[in-house]
Amino acid sequence: MKKIKYLIISTIIFPFVAFSQSYTIDTTWCPDSIFLHPYQTEFPLVSGIAEHEDGRVFIAGQFGRNGHPSLSSIVFFNIDGSVNPDFDRFLYSNYVNYTTYCEVSGDTLIFARWGVVANKFDIFGNWLMYDYDLNFHEDIDCSVFYNIYLYPDGSLLATGHDIRLYSDPTRYELIKLKPDGHLDSSVVISPEETPNTYIEEVFRYDENRFLAYGRFDSWYGYPINDFCRFYIETGEIDTTFHNIFSEGGPASVRVLPDGKILLVGIFRFPGDTTYYGITRLN
Repeated sequence: MKKIKYLIISTIIFPFVAFSQSYTIDTTWCPDSIFLHPYQTEFPLVSGIAEHEDGRVFIAGQFGRNGHPSLSSIVFFNIDGSVNPDFDRFLYSNYVNYTTYCEVSGDTLIFARWGVVANKFDIFGNWLMYDYDLNFHEDIDCSVFYNIYLYPDGSLLATGHDIRLYSDPTRYELIKLKPDGHLDSSVVISPEETPNTYIEEVFRYDENRFLAYGRFDSWYGYPINDFCRFYIETGEIDTTFHNIFSEGGPASVRVLPDGKILLVGIFRFPGDTTYYGITRLN
């Protein structure tokens, strides 16, 4: 097993006092209906949690349900941990397999899965995507998506590889979709022509710039090692930002109020064989 260490990069040392906090398991919340999928040997893979305003939660991942051998990726739990029966009928639908992202906005559940940009259900399991899906397929010919970034207005960035448009033979790695599912042609990015490259994640840095992580060693001809910052409207690389990782990269990123970047994942630094799990970048 890889040894994971945690590192905070900072020039200020703060004194602190650590207190021990005891805890007990809340036995009133019993999500006992999640089981290992047959190919999993240690624990179910959970990739996201979305909380409804009334305290109920959606859990996304890859796991079995009630001993069923099929892969399931969305479960809607009541406050007491029981599965909500209104949503349970969609549990084994193809729409909810291989889920990589989930979010609740009002009474709408938004989630992404491998190979599909996003799907929308109401909290009772009714599919809300018919018109959106038709609009999407009017513009997009073929695609493999890994993740999305959702804007407050409902538009989104979709990242992956081999994203092809009917109007353009270029294979893109990042596109923007309008809230109705149609392509927003103001953002279409294909930073590298080499096969088998992709943008896995994008994280917003400020109004005009995003961070991108994936598998690429150049960005429109500029040498890059899997992690960079770029301008969203043009796709141009921000050369003032430098990737400090020699291997691996972030799984999640937050930009702090002071502009520093807090990220988690598994990565190494040049000249250091240790794998790190959390880092703050200047």
